Amino acid sequence: MNDLEERLRAALDARAGTHDTSPDAYAKVLARGERIRLRRRAVLLPAAATAVAAVAAVTWSVAGPSAGDPEGTSVASAAGPGSPLGRALREDPPTGQVLTIPHPEFPGTPIRVWYSRSGKGGPLRFCSARPTTAAGDIAARCVLAEPMDAEEAGRIGDTNGTLPLPSEIVTFGPAKAAVGSVSATLGGRAFPGLVLHGRGMPLPVWVVRFSGSARTSPPQVSYDFTDEKGRRLQRLDDVVAPACFKATAPEGAGVPLTGRLTAHLDRENCLVFWWDGQQAGVVGGDPAATLGARLRRGKEPLAVWAGPGTAVAGLWYGYTSAETVRVEVRTAGGGRASVRTVEGFPGQGIRLFGGELPPDADPPRDGAVYVGFDAGGAEIWRHRVPSSEERRTRGPRSTLGATPTS
Repeated sequence: MNDLEERLRAALDARAGTHDTSPDAYAKVLARGERIRLRRRAVLLPAAATAVAAVAAVTWSVAGPSAGDPEGTSVASAAGPGSPLGRALREDPPTGQVLTIPHPEFPGTPIRVWYSRSGKGGPLRFCSARPTTAAGDIAARCVLAEPMDAEEAGRIGDTNGTLPLPSEIVTFGPAKAAVGSVSATLGGRAFPGLVLHGRGMPLPVWVVRFSGSARTSPPQVSYDFTDEKGRRLQRLDDVVAPACFKATAPEGAGVPLTGRLTAHLDRENCLVFWWDGQQAGVVGGDPAATLGARLRRGKEPLAVWAGPGTAVAGLWYGYTSAETVRVEVRTAGGGRASVRTVEGFPGQGIRLFGGELPPDADPPRDGAVYVGFDAGGAEIWRHRVPSSEERRTRGPRSTLGATPTS
């Protein structure tokens, strides 16, 4: 860890000192560093910030590290042409500095955040690359940073949160230039953080670290963005995670799907997929809504986990409507895989499925088409997931709905 990363960690430690936490919580997080963590999507968690001097650890440009940057060589080696970080930076070239944020679970591999603008006059995006395994695998994503509505002061970019949630959580995102500080309130407790101004960055970045033990039920969080004079610019209310994220072990035998993958429905109406003692996907948590009702409400024919950083490596699994007896995935590379569904849980109105992906398939990155068939073999729905490039072009409000065929 370099000196500037030490400074950022120390600043976050000072801010996080406003809440109580176990004195060995951070050590326990580091001890879990070798355990595989899986997640479906970024869990939205509290964020806060206070104006400080720039605490950037590295710089990066399309041509390479900036001249005279004493730490540029470390970034260049981490972002080599064939590395996952290098590919992420090529796909979304940085505008200004790339900031590094210490990751509590992988101290040797920090989270990296930057802004990117594709094409002349293209929309400004906030991008991040965070480690997902001790081996150096990363999950990279971009969200639109502009235009923000008049009532917006900041947006959630991503978090280091995995399944199950770690005891130390870091959350970050883009902020408007007028933001002087941000505070997050969770369970009646406030968590102030930092606002970072990177060299050449078009907008600041906010970041906060807090204890995962501060979760509440229902887990609501409020973000207050204020200007330099302390005047509130925005209050953003959000849900941290359903209560089932708290599960530490599967309940009962569950429904076997493929290999060591099983599905479990707990008492809080949460569907949890487990793989080798680790959560591999979570959805639900609303006692008043069945899983089938969730599908209908979202106007989608299935909920699916697939692809690196999203699901168990090499697998795809999820649930679909009660009428669907077979599901097929068709990948961008021409691969296909088909699995039969199995009975889910009484009263939920769904069927479960799970199987192996075609070799080298990455549906979230490359896009894919999922097709459902009824008992007679007729196609009853088709659902297309766009590639990450399409999502960057269309923005976060893209519609990924199903196309009924009957």
